[in-house]
Amino acid sequence: GIDRIAAGHYDERVALERNDEFGHMAERFNSMAAELERWSTSNLAQIMAEKARAEAVINCLRHPSIGVDDQQRILFMNRQAAELLGVDAGDLLGQGIDVAAKRNDLLAFILKATGSSNFKAVVGGHEQRFTVESTPIEAEQTTLGTVYMLHNVTPYLERDEARTMFLA
Repeated sequence: GIDRIAAGHYDERVALERNDEFGHMAERFNSMAAELERWSTSNLAQIMAEKARAEAVINCLRHPSIGVDDQQRILFMNRQAAELLGVDAGDLLGQGIDVAAKRNDLLAFILKATGSSNFKAVVGGHEQRFTVESTPIEAEQTTLGTVYMLHNVTPYLERDEARTMFLA
């Protein structure tokens, strides 16, 4: 029982019904295991709630966004990015970018982007122009990864072209 609790199975209990020091130790050990189980469960619930909140925020971003961690694995991909790439985001989460990029040429281009790059993509049967902005995720003197955010600049280009045609 002690070994199973030490391995993280906090629902395990030590069964030792004695009225001596060993019995007292078993009672105290079971109390400790119950407290660890309660803490583990509440902590996990809190982490899962925070994860759900972060995913909701990422999916609410208007621009297609992809996050890559410092190990070069895909951390997140919002709905807009998955639709643009024509993939299921769940299939790519946790994958290394080298493996994911082999399956999708557009993703490969986006992940190779440095600074601000631009490209054309067909979305909903219409050609659209996007810029890619890559920003490092930094925390206290270390880089945790990179966020790639895509901006659809087609409306701006169309307005600029219409203005040019009007002036001509």
